[in-house]
Amino acid sequence: MRLFCFLFSACLLLSCKPKAVDYSIKGKLVNGCDNAPIKNVGVQAIQMNSNNGFNESAVSDANGDFELLVSSTEKPGYRFMNLQEEVPLETVDYGNIPLYSNSLIYYTIKVTNPHTAADTLWIADIANPGRYFRMLGPFHDTLLGTSNVTCINVLAYSARTKQINATNTSNTVSAWYKINRTSFYSSRAVSVQAGICNAIADSLTLIVY
Repeated sequence: MRLFCFLFSACLLLSCKPKAVDYSIKGKLVNGCDNAPIKNVGVQAIQMNSNNGFNESAVSDANGDFELLVSSTEKPGYRFMNLQEEVPLETVDYGNIPLYSNSLIYYTIKVTNPHTAADTLWIADIANPGRYFRMLGPFHDTLLGTSNVTCINVLAYSARTKQINATNTSNTVSAWYKINRTSFYSSRAVSVQAGICNAIADSLTLIVY
């Protein structure tokens, strides 16, 4: 009899266990300037609860589309999606999500001291952080080119509209130079506040002393 009561109680407990609910989170990652699709970007959704939260991920395909299939037995708790907060625990399709934006920049140097053939000028490549241009002296005024600089937007979920809104980050682009690999001095750095999705390039000019 005791064994029967135990089994019956266990069955009651199992029947009260909440059922898993499946949700689908969809979207399309695009360039914020021209809506061109952005492929091969990882997207992650996490629900942090005490017991049965979820941690699902996907990668945007060639069309920028992604879909996260999540299954949860928990009530909504703290929820995060990469670069997004307070994502609702429900089936939702966000449509286009502008992840990147571009800025056009004319990148030039203006020389006040040409130095000599024994000198080498190292100039930061603003389009490729960590890389540089290398020029042999004597130096002269040069247009390095027009750079298309990409910035990542800050994405935030709006509980009122249930949409992902993009906020353009401060797109400050900085550049510097060294001569003969000497120590970098802040006085040799310049920056420009570049316009987002600008049709006419902003100008960034390094003055070589």
